[in-house]
Amino acid sequence: MHREKFELGISLLEQAEFDEALEVLSEVVVNNPDNHEAWVNLGVCYLETQRPDLAREAFERAIKADPNNADAYYLLGTAMGASGDIDKALEFYKKATEIEPAHQKAQEFLSKTEALIESREHYRSALRLLNSENKSANSINLAIRELLHSISIFQNSPARHNLGQIIDEILDTKKEGFLNIDIIKEENRLWAKNCEKGFRFLKKGPWESAISYYSQALGYRDHDAFVHHSLGIAFFKVGAIEDAVKAWLRALELDPDYDFTTIVNLPKFE
Repeated sequence: MHREKFELGISLLEQAEFDEALEVLSEVVVNNPDNHEAWVNLGVCYLETQRPDLAREAFERAIKADPNNADAYYLLGTAMGASGDIDKALEFYKKATEIEPAHQKAQEFLSKTEALIESREHYRSALRLLNSENKSANSINLAIRELLHSISIFQNSPARHNLGQIIDEILDTKKEGFLNIDIIKEENRLWAKNCEKGFRFLKKGPWESAISYYSQALGYRDHDAFVHHSLGIAFFKVGAIEDAVKAWLRALELDPDYDFTTIVNLPKFE
């Protein structure tokens, strides 16, 4: 009888009849509390119906009944992640892969959770820098790097919001740098003209025009960090966040010590 009930619960779960499956599987575990398979599937029902706390309890009971159940540890990690406890989620994904190294889902979610935690640490580091009482150009530069790393690892990082605040501060301070005229040769004439026009639109708007001119500048010469930084600002202001992050990461790649607090201008070049 218990086996028939269990199989009915599994059938209902496979048909996405979660409430009905919950009712049946709950009856199974009441009558047979050592049925680890029933606990696992009961937990899945709770996950599917957005009740991660109850899912966690079910998976914990499954593990108590079968301490070497990799699926139960993986799903317990999922429940912890759904509850917002990513550190615990990481712990259980690791346990699942220790028990079953080839557990594909556990490996996949372990990697994702590790990346999420790394992104969070970069974000927290940026916040410490931004909230410092002695905020300086150096701390802002370090903060921007941390925010960019956070976003590059996890696209939905809250660092996006702080990045916008910093970009507005950079534009408001109007700190300008000037490029040495000696590097502007005749063959760079069109590059220089587009950079100069892009700068004017970056300072006054519209942002789309700044994007157009800086993009054209890259077509002539693409290894200047300041052009990518300026393009990143314009991209950010029109809401193209991914393009902005790519541009800023490229600026860092070209010049690891780049000063993000400065917008570079060129002397007029005809």
